[in-house]
Amino acid sequence: MKYLFVAALMLFSFLGVGQDLIVLKNGGDIEAKVLEILDTKVKYKKQSNLNGPSYSIAKSEIFMIKYASGDKDVFSNYQEPSPSKTNNQGFVYDPRMGSIGCQSNKRYGVKVFGTGANQIFFRGDVVFYGYDFTYLKLTNPKKTNDGINYVNEYVYQWNDLMMKKFIPLEKMKKWLGKPNLRWGTGVFGNYRYNEPGNFVVPVNYCVSFNEIQEIVASYELNDYNGIGMVVNVINFNKIDETVTVYITFFDIESRSIMFATQAVGKAGGSGMDGHWAEGINSAVRDLFIDEVYKPRRVNNGMIPPKLLLY
Repeated sequence: MKYLFVAALMLFSFLGVGQDLIVLKNGGDIEAKVLEILDTKVKYKKQSNLNGPSYSIAKSEIFMIKYASGDKDVFSNYQEPSPSKTNNQGFVYDPRMGSIGCQSNKRYGVKVFGTGANQIFFRGDVVFYGYDFTYLKLTNPKKTNDGINYVNEYVYQWNDLMMKKFIPLEKMKKWLGKPNLRWGTGVFGNYRYNEPGNFVVPVNYCVSFNEIQEIVASYELNDYNGIGMVVNVINFNKIDETVTVYITFFDIESRSIMFATQAVGKAGGSGMDGHWAEGINSAVRDLFIDEVYKPRRVNNGMIPPKLLLY
């Protein structure tokens, strides 16, 4: 009886320990019991099956681990050991992208590019690759020295809010009228290759449509055909309280852009995370969905002049 009591107590202690949470760079998470952190991977057991098999996941896929104790390890800047990267080995960040000091034409509106809108409207084989924050910059002349802190603390939160609260996949399916829309291998993790020290700039920042084409061409994807969809998040402008994004559709095989909408939405909400996530939502939901996609506006001549960016 004594031994049974001791065994039960040990089992209770084991099961009673709070769970660890492995937070992934693609916006997902794993409820787990972390067993071991190795040079390039993390070993764990699923919280739902602690007596089951052990699993491992590459560090490069992990944003951070939140332990039951309250401690955490952050892997946002971890990169796989490699002497160099080329286009054949993985995504390559290009610091030449974008223009600092470009003119801000309007504080709210849209502009479309490409001739493949009708295919986007009616085809069902669309793969959503999520939100790309890789070339995002924050315009705030008072915070130009805080870039590294902002990237490390908030980029994951912005992505998490968009994926889970503002525009989860089920909402996107409904708005686009595409019940077969599915997640692809997310491009969110590419942001870890950027230059966080240059994240905050004193003036407006733009990325051209031609540069969006170059960015899409650089993606490493696991799909080979169909239509890819990604939201390229470009600028959080504190001066104008606006958010600029491109909602981009491309042929997965050739990586050529079929149709894209540049949208400048209004930031709002509270907190550094919610304020700018609301701006992304404004650009995607209020402008792209309501003003371009639902009314089937295939070119800029169909966009109301008050909303047309120029």
